[in-house]
Formats: sequence, C-alpha cells, structure tokens
Amino acid sequence: MAKEFKTIDEQIELLQVQKHIEVTDVEKARQILLDNNYYNVISCSKIKYILTLTENKHNYETSNFDEWLEYYEKDVEVSQYLMAAMNEFEKNLNSRTAYYISEIIERNEQIEQSIKEDLARIITKSKVNGLERYCGVETWKYITKMEFGKMKQLIFYLFNHKDIPELSSYLDLILKDTDLQIGRLKNQIDDLNNLRNHLFHFTPLNIYISYGLTGKKNKRLSNTRRKKAVSFIFNMKPNSQIKSYLSEFYNASDRFVKIKNSQLES
Repeated sequence: MAKEFKTIDEQIELLQVQKHIEVTDVEKARQILLDNNYYNVISCSKIKYILTLTENKHNYETSNFDEWLEYYEKDVEVSQYLMAAMNEFEKNLNSRTAYYISEIIERNEQIEQSIKEDLARIITKSKVNGLERYCGVETWKYITKMEFGKMKQLIFYLFNHKDIPELSSYLDLILKDTDLQIGRLKNQIDDLNNLRNHLFHFTPLNIYISYGLTGKKNKRLSNTRRKKAVSFIFNMKPNSQIKSYLSEFYNASDRFVKIKNSQLES
C-alpha cells in the first residue's frame, strides 16, 4: 500500500503518537528530518530498536529521537568511510582493467581474434558518454570512463573464459591484491556493485545489510552475503572505531532478520 506524503510536523507526530519515540527538541527534529530524510533516519534505526514486526504494525523499544539520530549518524559515518574505500578499490580495478584489456585487444598477438572481437563488442555496446563509437583503438580511454556496472562485464568475460591460460593470467593481474577467490568472483563483484549503488544513493548501510533475500522467489531475509561484501571493502582500510560500529550493525541486523523471518513463519 502506497504511503501518502506527510509534512515534517506530521512525521514528528507520527513518531510520537504511533511509534512512541519521544521528541524533546521539536525544532531540532524538524531540521534533521528535512536534511536527512524521514525514511533514512527511521528505517536505519528501526533495525536496532525493533521489538516486534508485523505487516501493519511495528513495536519499538522505548527510546528518544536523539538515540535514533545517534545510531543513524553512526551509519552515515561508516557509509562515508566505506564509500572512500570503495572509490579507491574501484579506481584501482578500473585502471588495471583498462590497461590489461587494452593490451589484449591492441597488442597481444597470442590472443585469438574472436576473443578480441568479443571484448570489443562489449565495449561498443557500453556506449560510453562523451566518446565516439568505439572502433578498436584507445581502448583504455573507453574503459576508464565506463560505469562500474558496465566495466564488470569485461571482467566477467575473462571469468567465463578462465580455462584459456592467457585470459586466466590477465584475470589474476586485474584482481591482484584484492583477495578475491576466482571461484566466487561473480557473486562478490555483483554484491559490491549492489553495495555501491546503495551507498552512493544514500540508502543507510543498516538497510543494505538487513534486506538481502535468500532467493528471488523467497521472501526470507539473509544478511550473510551482504555482510561479507561490507567486510571485504572494510578490510581494505581497517579502522578500530569503524569496526566497532560495524559489529554493532551486524548484531542489530542479525536480530532484525530473525524477527522478520519469524513473522513470515507465523
């Protein structure tokens, strides 16, 4: 059921009357909700404060809006930290992919022409903004300007042809120092792309972690793969404070997933 638009004051009334969240500084709450979005603040912190959850009613621990805000602000801090780490990972992965795919297409005479044509076809279909149609030269320029989701298609091509020794060696070079196991490459990069899309569109990390489905047709939740994706990025740039926040998020998510799944079973 679609939810109708509510003004900031109506949102605050909803928090107090229906969700039993005490708001001691209404003016501060107005500014917070205006700057951060009601959905982001409340949907993030409900992961921690939820007690029971049904389709039409959520019950929360007795708490103050400032407590919800504090938890949300931790999420923002961790999300920004992970975005910086992901930018670095994406930069390195993009640079390596651009270099090695360019070498395959333009310089490596050992690679079959049909493989070069396949890779060139992927680049051409990407239709990189601001560049003329790709015609087999300056390959690095096209890959450098690709979106992450498009660039991963090139890596997936190498993955699907890793039985060819030359392509397998290129794949190893592209993924050097990432600790990705080739056997789970596709799932991991898909998960990282999903994480990237969530964070760069300001979706709270708590929501990303907690709302992974076990399958397309199964409504049960599982946070295992998504926690692995987050931990993979975090481990590129460890930090003790961020680690403690992540541990808190993981514990809250585990609890939320358990409550949500028990609702489906009842």
